[in-house]
Amino acid sequence: MAAAATTPGSLANIQYTSGTTGFPKGCLLSHRYWQRMGAAASELFALQERDVLLTAQPHSYIDPQWNVIAALRSGCHLLLLDDFHPSTFVRSVAEWRVTVFYCLGVMPTLLLKQPPGPWDDNALERVFCSAIPAAHHREIEARWGARWYEVFGMTESGVNIAVSPADHDALVGTGCLGRPMWHVEAMVVDGDGRELPAGEVGELVLRGLGLMDGYHDDPAATAEVFREGWLHTGDLAVRDPDGLLYYTSRRKDMIRRGGENIAAVEIETVLVGHEAVLECAVAAVPDPDLGEEAKAYVVLRPGHRATPQELYDFARHRIAPFKVPRYWQIRESLPHTASERVAKHELEAGRASVRDDTVDLRPRRTSSRRH
Repeated sequence: MAAAATTPGSLANIQYTSGTTGFPKGCLLSHRYWQRMGAAASELFALQERDVLLTAQPHSYIDPQWNVIAALRSGCHLLLLDDFHPSTFVRSVAEWRVTVFYCLGVMPTLLLKQPPGPWDDNALERVFCSAIPAAHHREIEARWGARWYEVFGMTESGVNIAVSPADHDALVGTGCLGRPMWHVEAMVVDGDGRELPAGEVGELVLRGLGLMDGYHDDPAATAEVFREGWLHTGDLAVRDPDGLLYYTSRRKDMIRRGGENIAAVEIETVLVGHEAVLECAVAAVPDPDLGEEAKAYVVLRPGHRATPQELYDFARHRIAPFKVPRYWQIRESLPHTASERVAKHELEAGRASVRDDTVDLRPRRTSSRRH
């Protein structure tokens, strides 16, 4: 049987997004995309033959796949775990003398729940992570003795923005995404696609090598994401005068309370600064008067206690009063996607009411108008 004719632009696979805020979309990824993704990761991670690279996510997700390509390109060893198990992950890192791995921000958060032990002393040299929890960044590095570097990427675009070794020390705990990598351009734009000056928040857009070819069977979504020659990420960001980019929130992860727009990530960033909070999520819930209200879902650190009222008071001294969530729920855990991101669209799954097992700390306002 004759071999199929394959070019760099030929379709390699349809890779579905993780679906953190809605239904996953199928990204059309070419051989060119995968080679660029593997090369970019190999270069960013500075992989050498002596390295042991680890991946612990399901292979239905994109990360283990580009880990394979990066390992093949660099000649390093690749360790494949069957899944991410917080209780045994660090032991695997130590036993297999792992030197480098990539993960998502919820993973170190879950690892911090584990008690310190002999496995914390290992061969790990560097970690690359998307959404490192800024409030715990220094604690993470101190515990495992390795530098953690922020990396930004999407299934639609590959790996695009990262903190460099030269910038690392000054950016620990800042939440900075870093700078665009050599193969892409990044820009922060307003609603009309015009570039914004440093210090102004807008949508992060990308263009360059290694982007997807579109969404499977969804020309409308493809046209929406590719506009004016740029891939619109749906993420809001800000650029500083030195060209460093900072993530602020998802465009779709905004709570519209009355006439105010509230970024969920701003509240989440404040809450994880509380010593008792391990992980949290803030999401919009329906409100008959204001359209939407904010609800905070909080997981506490082992051995720590905090009431919703204490967390409410902590937040109200650090953000504007209208941004403080009305509803509060303490949970044992939060739902996560296969990529270990919080699946916000599942936070209320199977629940009859958003008020069940929930503390209401903002009583409804009653009209003071005389009739």
